[in-house]
Amino acid sequence: NAIKRAQKFANEGNAYARMGSDEDLKKAIKAYEESLKLHPDADVKENLEAVKKELQKRKKKKEQQQKQKQQNQQQNKNNQDKSQQNKQDKNSKDQNNKSNQKEQKNKEQQSKQSQQKDANSKESEKEQMKSKKPSKEQQQKQEQKEQSSQEKNKDKAKKDAKKEQLKELSNGSEKSQKKDKKSTASAMQHKAEKQKLMSDAEEKKWLKSLSEDQNTFLYMLNTPKPQKENENEKPW
Repeated sequence: NAIKRAQKFANEGNAYARMGSDEDLKKAIKAYEESLKLHPDADVKENLEAVKKELQKRKKKKEQQQKQKQQNQQQNKNNQDKSQQNKQDKNSKDQNNKSNQKEQKNKEQQSKQSQQKDANSKESEKEQMKSKKPSKEQQQKQEQKEQSSQEKNKDKAKKDAKKEQLKELSNGSEKSQKKDKKSTASAMQHKAEKQKLMSDAEEKKWLKSLSEDQNTFLYMLNTPKPQKENENEKPW
């Protein structure tokens, strides 16, 4: 009776083993163990070890698959994180590039505005200098005025020099006349002193020589002064 029951559990275990699922294999192991409790049998024991081995193999494979799955999930997660990081880096880089481009554009615009401002300032300075600078006509008038003033100054200087020369000549003539008067007076005195010793012929000869000497006052007295012609004088 125990053997029949053992055979029944063994057949039940074989049936579960053929079905092949993990749950069925567990049921097969349980059936084989019950059979061996009732009646030890080598075939049943071998089937039990084979099912256990298969179940262990499946479990190990499942664990490996689970581990691989976790690794894959982690890898996917890492890839996603890396992709997200790359995307963020790219966005940040693009943002920096945009910021740099904007800054560069602002600098160029500021430089352009500064250059334009300098150009306008130079142009304004030119205009101011142009407005301050006298026109050609005004410049010619100014030059003519300066030239006329210079000529007037020259004429005045000439006139002053001429007056000075005339003054010197006049002073020289007066001095010469004074000298001649003095010389004549001296000569007359000398004559008076020598009249007693001089004959009439000698006196005439001496007076003649005095009148012929141009440096004497007697010569000037004997020289006739030129008379001015009267243009309005009538012949009758």
